[in-house]
Amino acid sequence: MRGTLRDFLLTAFAFSIVVTTLIAFDSRVREQVMLRMDSARATADVVAARAQAGSLTAAIVEAGREQTRKNLPTVIFVTAGVALTMFMLRT
Repeated sequence: MRGTLRDFLLTAFAFSIVVTTLIAFDSRVREQVMLRMDSARATADVVAARAQAGSLTAAIVEAGREQTRKNLPTVIFVTAGVALTMFMLRT
Protein backbone atom coordinates (compact mmCIF):
# COMPACT_ATOMS: atom_id res chain seq x y z
CA MET A 1 0.00 0.00 0.00
CA ARG A 2 2.77 2.42 0.90
CA GLY A 3 4.64 1.75 -2.34
CA THR A 4 1.47 2.28 -4.36
CA LEU A 5 0.83 5.62 -2.71
CA ARG A 6 4.42 6.69 -3.31
CA ASP A 7 4.21 5.68 -6.99
CA PHE A 8 0.94 7.58 -7.37
CA LEU A 9 2.43 10.71 -5.81
CA LEU A 10 5.52 10.49 -8.05
CA THR A 11 3.31 10.11 -11.11
CA ALA A 12 1.11 13.04 -10.09
CA PHE A 13 4.21 15.16 -9.44
CA ALA A 14 5.72 14.29 -12.83
CA PHE A 15 2.43 15.07 -14.59
CA SER A 16 2.15 18.42 -12.84
CA ILE A 17 5.72 19.29 -13.89
CA VAL A 18 4.94 18.47 -17.53
CA VAL A 19 1.73 20.51 -17.51
CA THR A 20 3.40 23.43 -15.73
CA THR A 21 6.25 23.40 -18.25
CA LEU A 22 3.79 23.40 -21.14
CA ILE A 23 1.90 26.31 -19.61
CA ALA A 24 5.12 28.24 -19.05
CA PHE A 25 6.54 27.78 -22.56
CA ASP A 26 3.54 27.57 -24.89
CA SER A 27 1.33 30.62 -25.24
CA ARG A 28 -1.56 28.61 -26.73
CA VAL A 29 -1.76 26.34 -23.69
CA ARG A 30 -1.37 29.31 -21.34
CA GLU A 31 -4.21 31.11 -23.11
CA GLN A 32 -6.47 28.06 -22.87
CA VAL A 33 -5.71 27.65 -19.17
CA MET A 34 -6.48 31.31 -18.47
CA LEU A 35 -9.74 31.08 -20.41
CA ARG A 36 -10.71 27.96 -18.47
CA MET A 37 -9.86 29.49 -15.11
CA ASP A 38 -12.02 32.56 -15.74
CA SER A 39 -14.88 30.58 -17.25
CA ALA A 40 -14.79 27.91 -14.55
CA ARG A 41 -15.49 30.52 -11.88
CA ALA A 42 -18.27 32.14 -13.88
CA THR A 43 -20.24 29.01 -14.69
CA ALA A 44 -21.35 25.94 -12.78
CA ASP A 45 -22.57 24.09 -15.84
CA VAL A 46 -21.03 20.62 -15.88
CA VAL A 47 -21.40 20.19 -19.65
CA ALA A 48 -19.52 23.43 -20.32
CA ALA A 49 -16.76 22.41 -17.92
CA ARG A 50 -16.45 19.05 -19.69
CA ALA A 51 -16.18 20.75 -23.07
CA GLN A 52 -13.58 23.13 -21.70
CA ALA A 53 -11.55 20.27 -20.27
CA GLY A 54 -11.66 18.53 -23.64
CA SER A 55 -10.53 21.70 -25.39
CA LEU A 56 -7.71 22.19 -22.90
CA THR A 57 -6.60 18.59 -23.29
CA ALA A 58 -6.62 18.97 -27.06
CA ALA A 59 -4.49 22.12 -26.83
CA ILE A 60 -1.99 20.38 -24.53
CA VAL A 61 -1.78 17.34 -26.79
CA GLU A 62 -1.37 19.54 -29.89
CA ALA A 63 1.41 21.57 -28.24
CA GLY A 64 3.15 18.41 -27.04
CA ARG A 65 3.04 16.82 -30.49
CA GLU A 66 4.31 19.97 -32.18
CA GLN A 67 7.15 20.38 -29.70
CA THR A 68 8.04 16.70 -30.01
CA ARG A 69 8.25 16.98 -33.79
CA LYS A 70 10.39 20.11 -33.57
CA ASN A 71 12.77 18.68 -30.97
CA LEU A 72 12.82 14.96 -31.75
CA PRO A 73 16.55 14.35 -31.02
CA THR A 74 16.22 16.06 -27.63
CA VAL A 75 13.07 14.08 -26.83
CA ILE A 76 14.83 10.81 -27.64
CA PHE A 77 17.82 11.79 -25.51
CA VAL A 78 15.68 12.81 -22.53
CA THR A 79 13.52 9.69 -22.80
CA ALA A 80 16.58 7.45 -22.86
CA GLY A 81 18.06 9.36 -19.91
CA VAL A 82 14.88 9.01 -17.86
CA ALA A 83 14.63 5.30 -18.67
CA LEU A 84 18.26 4.70 -17.70
CA THR A 85 17.83 6.68 -14.49
CA MET A 86 14.71 4.71 -13.57
CA PHE A 87 16.53 1.42 -14.15
CA MET A 88 19.47 2.66 -12.10
CA LEU A 89 17.24 3.68 -9.20
CA ARG A 90 15.39 0.35 -9.23
CA THR A 91 18.55 -1.74 -8.83
